[in-house]
Amino acid sequence: AQRPVAPRGGRRAGPGVMAGTDPGGDRRQFAVDVGRLVHPGGSPEPLVALPDVRRARIVLPAHGPAVRGGLSRLAATHRPVERVAARAVAAAVASGARRPLAERLDLDAAADAGPGLAQRLAELLGHPVQLGWLVSPPRSTRKPVVLVFAPDGTHRALAKLGADPLTDELVRREASALHHLEEVDTGPLRAPRVLHDGEWSGHPIVVQEALAPLPPVRREGLGIAEVVEAVALTGEITVAPLA
Repeated sequence: AQRPVAPRGGRRAGPGVMAGTDPGGDRRQFAVDVGRLVHPGGSPEPLVALPDVRRARIVLPAHGPAVRGGLSRLAATHRPVERVAARAVAAAVASGARRPLAERLDLDAAADAGPGLAQRLAELLGHPVQLGWLVSPPRSTRKPVVLVFAPDGTHRALAKLGADPLTDELVRREASALHHLEEVDTGPLRAPRVLHDGEWSGHPIVVQEALAPLPPVRREGLGIAEVVEAVALTGEITVAPLA
């Protein structure tokens, strides 16, 4: 069965839209739809999708420190071999060797486009920013997750946006939960601070500080019991019989 694609003309479908039956079509369409949401007037700089548009996992500016910063962040949560490979790709892309390691992503501008999200976030953070975004596999809860980089490539923040009624509610709940965690003792855990909680393009947006990603470690070294206890103690505890 065919799945709906973004209509020609008029209002575009949201970033959760599927494109045909091509397995790579969905990632391509999602990458483009998020780009149109982030850069309604067209991107101010060339963009690349890695490893390519059909298999995209991340979209980044083609030039500048954000390339290295974005891939280093992505690599930090993977196995050692994958981390080395991703950092090698980052260095190659940053040096200009983009093909076949990356593929350019083109965005067209909307006729009634206003300022882009980069301008809004630059005003919020007090310095120019470069933006990238993650391209996740299709699922009902998938929403745009935008990576915000400082001029030196430092990953400063994450911006999460709603794209439809379900993800709108998820973003609002996440913002509420983060505000709650700012007011309670989280023990060994550290929750990201909320930098902004508002709306963008008619949908909720929450901008949170970027915490350094933890490298993969063995489960026995995580202190799972302590983490579970800390999470449980941040909310109301209800005691009830199991049966």
